[in-house]
Amino acid sequence: MIKVLFVCTGNICRSSMAHGIFDSLVREAGMEREISVDSAGTRAGLAGSPPDYYAQKVSSNNGIDISHLRARRITAEDIDDANLILVMDRDNFLCLEDRCAHVNGKLKMLTEYAPEAGITEIDDPYGGGGRGFIRSFNLIQSCCRVLLGELQRYQQEDVC
Repeated sequence: MIKVLFVCTGNICRSSMAHGIFDSLVREAGMEREISVDSAGTRAGLAGSPPDYYAQKVSSNNGIDISHLRARRITAEDIDDANLILVMDRDNFLCLEDRCAHVNGKLKMLTEYAPEAGITEIDDPYGGGGRGFIRSFNLIQSCCRVLLGELQRYQQEDVC
């Protein structure tokens, strides 16, 4: 099983949206037995909180329910268990870089999966109102679609 972990700062906006988006894509592809999805934050201040109102609203407007998710801080076990740790911005990357040094290649920017978009980070929409969440959702969704395609190819190559 491939374990994918999405990480942002507080785990109430970008990573929770990515969790919902990617989980939905995995289910649509019928790959729940091959891919597991989780999310976490680099900070513990919001642990136990549900996703931000706008993150839930934008996700719901796109047919994805993330209301059951709860923010949590990334753990050493998460780092060891995940096959792929996808962060939203450079600050998240730098925060985890030393902690992930022993697992070379697992830590990546989510935007690596949509280079044609010409972006290197998914901006934190927290506190900026609904428009920022819509933009983040759309960027995350584009990246997640490419990511799923790559994992599907990987699974096919691994079987053959």
